[in-house]
Amino acid sequence: MMRHEMAFLVMLMLGYGLNAQTAKDYFHQGAQQYIFGKKQEAIASVQQGLQIDPNDNELKELYEILMKEEEEKKDKNQNEDKKDEEKNDDEQNQDQKQDQEKEQNQEQQNKQQSQPQQMSKEDMEKLLQALQMEEEKLQKKLQKRKVKVVRKNVTKDW
Repeated sequence: MMRHEMAFLVMLMLGYGLNAQTAKDYFHQGAQQYIFGKKQEAIASVQQGLQIDPNDNELKELYEILMKEEEEKKDKNQNEDKKDEEKNDDEQNQDQKQDQEKEQNQEQQNKQQSQPQQMSKEDMEKLLQALQMEEEKLQKKLQKRKVKVVRKNVTKDW
């Protein structure tokens, strides 16, 4: 029986030793997670390693790198959000300007339509002369057509 108890104790000790992780194990686990892009999990692993050995320089350096990248990511997201907001504001301003321009154009057109167009006396005389000349040309064309028409007397052949 002693053998069984000894074997059980050895296995228990070995099993416990295999499950227990050292600060180095957490460092390697965190580094591997970081490499595969699992930054949040890497931060958690490194924090667990620092709880075991707060003086481990490799863990501290990896933790600083991870936190620096997280901070940069947050800053980048904030900058992108600001750019998006500015872009939206610019688009809204442009839309408002276009709307105002449309309204102004419509107002000007309405004013022009409501007010009779006033021509100077000289412009009216020129327009009248042009119309008279056109009428004279038309009359001459009509007279030429009348002259060309010759009537023939047709005798009925029935």
